[in-house]
Amino acid sequence: SSGINAEYGQVNIQRDRLTDAEDLLKQHYDEETAARNEFLKKLQAIEHALKKLEKNKSDSERRSDKLADRLDALYKTIYDQNTKVDRMNSDISITIRNFDKQINKLEPQLDRQRDLIDGLKNDRDHHRRD
Repeated sequence: SSGINAEYGQVNIQRDRLTDAEDLLKQHYDEETAARNEFLKKLQAIEHALKKLEKNKSDSERRSDKLADRLDALYKTIYDQNTKVDRMNSDISITIRNFDKQINKLEPQLDRQRDLIDGLKNDRDHHRRD
């Protein structure tokens, strides 16, 4: 009878140990699950931050592209204006050169006309004195 009691006590001790082990395992499992959930939350936060960063980067690139396009357009406008101004300067130079040529051609004629007018004035003055 005492042998059975001892065996029964042994079984009880083992059952208690098993229960403790199960409790420990459950606690360990719960902690691991909590840690895994926390890790997943952090991963999702990182993923979200990366997506946001990617979006900001693409927005920034889009803005840079727009700015580059505007600068290109501005450069083209300035270049076109400079080309027009160069052409106008060239036209003006040609016009001035042609004008100079005309004046140089006309000068001898003007000199002859001046001489003629002077001659006529002299003739008139002679006639008045007479």
